[in-house]
Amino acid sequence: MDILDEATLLKIENGEEDVHGLIIESYMILDEVDVHEDGADYILQPWADVQRIGDAIANSTNLLSLGIQEFGDDEMVVADEWLFDVFRGLARNRSIEHLEINGVHYYMESL
Repeated sequence: MDILDEATLLKIENGEEDVHGLIIESYMILDEVDVHEDGADYILQPWADVQRIGDAIANSTNLLSLGIQEFGDDEMVVADEWLFDVFRGLARNRSIEHLEINGVHYYMESL
């Protein structure tokens, strides 16, 4: 399984057949910009365009496995929009056979 980074995202977008499994770990695509009493604020890495990640997952015909890991802090925080785009892309994908979600500490507001 490949961990999502800019190079792996490009491979998925280009339909390269060597990426069959993908792990998305929040710390790989988020930068912590401000820590305060209620938790921390994050921004996306410059390459991690939320629409781009969701579309890459949706359009992939080679991805067979997707793992989503380690979101949130110990305190409950609202999921960032990028996570919704990952799930929207997942809903449109027809090749993924195995999905694993671990360590999700978010609660989600209505879409």
